[in-house]
Amino acid sequence: QKGLRDFLLCHTMDVARERGMWMHIHAAVGDPDIVYQRANPAQLYPLLHSERFRANRVVLIHGGWPWVDEAAAIASILPNVYVDVSEGTLFGMPNVRQRIMEVLEACPYSKILYGADGSIPEALWITARRYKAVLARVLEDLVAEGFCNRREAVQVARLILHDNAVRMYSL
Repeated sequence: QKGLRDFLLCHTMDVARERGMWMHIHAAVGDPDIVYQRANPAQLYPLLHSERFRANRVVLIHGGWPWVDEAAAIASILPNVYVDVSEGTLFGMPNVRQRIMEVLEACPYSKILYGADGSIPEALWITARRYKAVLARVLEDLVAEGFCNRREAVQVARLILHDNAVRMYSL
C-alpha cells in the first residue's frame, strides 16, 4: 500500500506543478488510519527538497501537529513550502497558544495560513473566533515584550488570517 501511495503522491505532485496548482499535503496525526511513526512532516523534507519537486508549491495542512515546530522549520527553509495552522483549534484550544508561538518563532509570517479544517459550519465559526482571540493575545504579549510594535502585530495577523491566502490563491 505504501508503494502505491508514494506513486500517487509523486504523480499528483507532477500534475500539480505542471498545472501551476498548490499541493496540499496532510502533515499531521489525527485520523485513525494515519501511521503515527510516519506522520512527522520532517519525513517529507527529502521529497520537498528534491530536484524533481523543488518547484512545487506546497501547503503542509494542520501545521504538522504535533510536530508544529518541524513543519514551521521546513517552511522557513524551503521557499516553496507553506504551513496551514488548522491543527485541531476547536478542541485543542489550551495548546493553541503554544502552537502559534512555535510557528511564529520558526516560520516567515508570509508563509503561515489560518485554516479551520473541515466540520459543521457552526464549529468552523467557533474555531475562527477562538483562534483569532488567541492569536490576538499572543501578538499583544509580543508587543508588550517589545518583540514588535502594534502596527507590526496587526500586519502579522492580517497576513495569517487573510492576506497570505489572497496572495497565494489569487483570490
